[in-house]
Amino acid sequence: MPEAKKKLIFVSHAPSDGEYAVAFAKLLESMGLHEDEIICSSAAPYSAPLRGNVYHWLMENGSDSELYIMYMLSHNYFRDADCLNEMGAAWVMKRTWMAFLMPGFDFDEIRGCLAGTRNAIKLDRPDQEALNILLDRLKGTLSPLFGLRTMSDPVWASRKAEFLARVASIADAGNKLEFARMVASSHGEIPQDPDAMTLDACIMVVYADSTPRRQISMSTDMTGITISSGAIRFNRDESFDEVTRWKAAIRRLEQFGYVDLINPREMIYEVTPRGHRFAEEARAHYDIDITKRPEEYLVED
Repeated sequence: MPEAKKKLIFVSHAPSDGEYAVAFAKLLESMGLHEDEIICSSAAPYSAPLRGNVYHWLMENGSDSELYIMYMLSHNYFRDADCLNEMGAAWVMKRTWMAFLMPGFDFDEIRGCLAGTRNAIKLDRPDQEALNILLDRLKGTLSPLFGLRTMSDPVWASRKAEFLARVASIADAGNKLEFARMVASSHGEIPQDPDAMTLDACIMVVYADSTPRRQISMSTDMTGITISSGAIRFNRDESFDEVTRWKAAIRRLEQFGYVDLINPREMIYEVTPRGHRFAEEARAHYDIDITKRPEEYLVED
């Protein structure tokens, strides 16, 4: 008898939605799935390929496993080239999938292969009773597939409540950050929250602003991802930690309106006029000499 293929759940999500993905992975584990049955790049305990190499991993390993795709759809998802590659690869392989709409994202905003689908669970759906029923159906679908252990109704109700509370908390924190950005923008101010504007982001915008085009590019090839501005390369290598670090810096700058994504296909960002003003402030504050390499100003973990 041929050996049965290993069943896996792949949580496809944008890096900036990592907190949602981690919460969802923990919900899956609370249902009874094992760590090695969950692939989630944002959750350290779960086996996952390096970010940027997921497409190749799916194409090379997809045929060796019974793969179920869980799409975490959001505005961030459809702005991320890696996510679109993941979606395309899964679609070509005709894998079973389910979609979840992150808070603030709606059905009519779904694009690509999944455009027009109504087969999704909207996590900020106001009808909590209906949302609970949809999560019950999710568990009911996965239970026979993965042989999940039985769970009493009160325990499962508690797990659902914890998950939905975590989702609401993440969304609330994001809304507060966006509100702060809007207020600062309306007053022409520069956000001062040190946790919101990291040193990496400051270094990145200073060096990008000093180049003729004032652009940051995130290119992908067979070796991995390169994040650069002109002749300056920010990630020292293609490791997950390095790429994630500098993607996070770009997200910070984008959240505060310091860069705009001007070419989604090639992932090219441009420093905005407001970003230029901030870069001058940051350059003076950190006494940055742009003739030196950015590594000289960075603090290692």
